[in-house]
Amino acid sequence: MLFIVFSMQHASYVHAQQGQVYVPIQPCRIVDTRQSADGLINAGSVRNFKVTGSAAELAEQGGQVDCVNPRSQSPIAVVAYVIAVATDDSANGNLFAFPSDTLPPSGSTVNFREGENIGNTSIISLCESSCPAQGPLALRANVSEQHVVIDVQGYFYPENRKGYVWANDPAADEYIAEGIYAFNSKNGEISISRVSSGRYIVLFEELADGVIDGNVMVSRYGPSPGICTVDNWESQGSPDLRVEVRCFDLSGNPQDALFTVLFNGGQ
Repeated sequence: MLFIVFSMQHASYVHAQQGQVYVPIQPCRIVDTRQSADGLINAGSVRNFKVTGSAAELAEQGGQVDCVNPRSQSPIAVVAYVIAVATDDSANGNLFAFPSDTLPPSGSTVNFREGENIGNTSIISLCESSCPAQGPLALRANVSEQHVVIDVQGYFYPENRKGYVWANDPAADEYIAEGIYAFNSKNGEISISRVSSGRYIVLFEELADGVIDGNVMVSRYGPSPGICTVDNWESQGSPDLRVEVRCFDLSGNPQDALFTVLFNGGQ
């Protein structure tokens, strides 16, 4: 039996569509039903699999013990080489790979003929929330019972959103922050508006689009003693991230000040 796996090795992240980040890995086997206690996937049945996990978890489904999750967070899709392995009683059939919380798609991942060992490299979406305990990847064998081998070549992760600004003109009514002291990972503008003494609104254009969680940090800088805090921030209802900042002197009185804002969020 000869398996040909197409290696996709690169040193850096690749940004995919819809705000996803692709991280290639050395091809690694996460499933080999020939080596698992569950054995063949029966015709017409669905079995769920893990795509990351401990050595023991992957070994239960016939995987290797050294499949590393590059980001140590749950991926939302994988690039995998899915191989249908022929058995003595295999007939023509097909395999469907899909998220474990959905129904099988209309298009198959691998089509095979009787006695044929064949594979296909595919981008397979994974279950992202309320997933079955057995794993986020589901596989259905149609027509014929089948052994399956899955080699992962890379993982897709949600793209983290980042932004920061050094607000350096505390008396200005409104201005656009630019240069090396301002960053928006969505490439939108960053504006700072002074509402009243010591009170500001910082707007990161497009940075909140699709964000479901995150954190904001504000700190005061410069020669004048005092404090700046986050009064409120919003990422819902608008693609823009709005951060309200309040600054005070050591006596607690509102005071115009130099400050920084740092945001880190995810989808």
